Amino acid sequence: MDLDADDIFRDDDDDLHNQFSLREKKNIQDLNGVFVFNVVEREFLDRPNARLIKEFDSIEETFSKNIGSKQGIVSATRENSLYNAIWVAQALLRKGSAKTVDKRMLLFTNEDDPFGSMNGAIKSDMTRTTLQRAKDARDLGISIELLPLSCPDEVFNVSPFYADLIGLEGDDLVDFMPSAGNKYVILSTMFSGLFLVFVRSNHMA
Repeated sequence: MDLDADDIFRDDDDDLHNQFSLREKKNIQDLNGVFVFNVVEREFLDRPNARLIKEFDSIEETFSKNIGSKQGIVSATRENSLYNAIWVAQALLRKGSAKTVDKRMLLFTNEDDPFGSMNGAIKSDMTRTTLQRAKDARDLGISIELLPLSCPDEVFNVSPFYADLIGLEGDDLVDFMPSAGNKYVILSTMFSGLFLVFVRSNHMA
């Protein structure tokens, strides 16, 4: 994983763009590998204008210099940037009732098994704690949506890890990839300028 994930969050007061597995960090918990980009006026996400697109383009152009990415989750450090990203998102979305506010995390990634390079107790522990963190977020009324990015000559396999993270089973699991493809068509139509930022990033939460 190079840029692991970008999460787009929405709550009553703030709109944020959250990236994880990064060299630099910017978040209220001061957790490693998570960088939160604030959108001052949230209606811009509903109707992206030239100013918002320029801001995202600026992040893309200066990313390597100012923020930088790490090469995935390294077992020797036990630093779990995916767990941290979900934790930060959960805190950002804590305000407002789920009955009156739509709380969502959109997770973009091309890594279908974020702990695939690990084994034994470390892999089991990171998998278990990350899935529990995601479950805690869902229990608070926060939905987690996965938008997979397939690599060249590779098909994203949602089953090893993310099916459990977003709660897929049965027919929902079978229908997931076609449904995700339809979401990309909608996103590319609505956010054509912003979509380039997402696609060119290796991983997004």
